[in-house]
Amino acid sequence: MLPDEGATEGMSGKWYCKEKINLEETKGKISYEYTGETKEIAGLKCQQVKVISKDSDGKEESELIYVTKELGPKVCQTYYPGLDAFPMEFPMELGEMSVTLQVTEVLKGKASQMDLMVESGYEELPQEDFIDYIKRLFGAMGQGAEDGGDDDDM
Repeated sequence: MLPDEGATEGMSGKWYCKEKINLEETKGKISYEYTGETKEIAGLKCQQVKVISKDSDGKEESELIYVTKELGPKVCQTYYPGLDAFPMEFPMELGEMSVTLQVTEVLKGKASQMDLMVESGYEELPQEDFIDYIKRLFGAMGQGAEDGGDDDDM
């Protein structure tokens, strides 16, 4: 359980976030361009993709990610709807903070339904609360955007 707003003591626990997306809403707002750059991530050949998206005002933004087709298509509809490959490295904005997530290990074999279930002891946490939690935690440690620290330190 999260402590009251502003408090940092007792900030511990196990959480998971769920987010529903409307794929119809994203049509025409996101496009993908393969750049031709490649690199190996977790033993798999990955291709660089430029993701181009439009915000609600029609302003274009872009980011570079690395994907592989060796793990199957169309598996990341939350962040990259319609992408025909699996994201292996991508940036993520957590409020005012930016981090890069990268796959470090791929275990080959089939996953059972049990493997995909959330373990007991985890609490569902809305994404906004999770972002607030991370901001407060890093702010308490003297890092992050709130006190002018470098977001790359995370």
